[in-house]
Amino acid sequence: MTQQERVQQVRKLMELTQSEMAFHMGVTQGTYSFYEKNRDIPERYHPILSKMGVNLSWLKTGIGEPIDEEAYLQFKKYRDNSEVSVVDVRVSPNVVLPFVRFGFRQAVSRGDRIKDKSIIVREDDVDYNGAIVVEAGNEKMEPTILPGEKLLCMPVSESSVNYVTGVVFVVFGDMALVRRIKTNEAGKDIVILTTDDESETVSVRKSDVIKIYRVVMSISRPIC
Repeated sequence: MTQQERVQQVRKLMELTQSEMAFHMGVTQGTYSFYEKNRDIPERYHPILSKMGVNLSWLKTGIGEPIDEEAYLQFKKYRDNSEVSVVDVRVSPNVVLPFVRFGFRQAVSRGDRIKDKSIIVREDDVDYNGAIVVEAGNEKMEPTILPGEKLLCMPVSESSVNYVTGVVFVVFGDMALVRRIKTNEAGKDIVILTTDDESETVSVRKSDVIKIYRVVMSISRPIC
């Protein structure tokens, strides 16, 4: 039996549809279906499968029982008593965050316009207050960002704008960019790299910044 067949078997034992399985893993139904038919589920999803009650040793080798009963009973209790709109990020295995497609400047500057949601696996040491998920656009930034990649972004407070470094999602004027900061000094413009070889930059006046977020981690890379 292949891993794809074992995934399908354990999903049916858990009485979940493909859409429900995808929801709890934080992926689209199409992506989950692809995993079930064509490809082993990437290891980055194994922690959430374990929290759902899947025996990872069985998933990898076929040896043992498909379900870890203790973990599954805890997951089933959570599943049967919660709705996506009221997920408690302190106890649930998932976090529901606003999802913004790259370049949607108005959606970012007007939070009330953000309707789409992204469901990701909760990390115990991350504070998700004010976080958003941003989808990268057509340009890539080697080796950090790929087109279509989903990025967890944390808000930068006004008092911290002078100190932010690294990769950011910044919204200013009519622009929204996911790029790396080259220089950022108090009282001066933020200089952002626009090419991987550092040959081109754009300067952003801090007074023009509508929103700025630190890119914390990638949560989903496109299937190539």
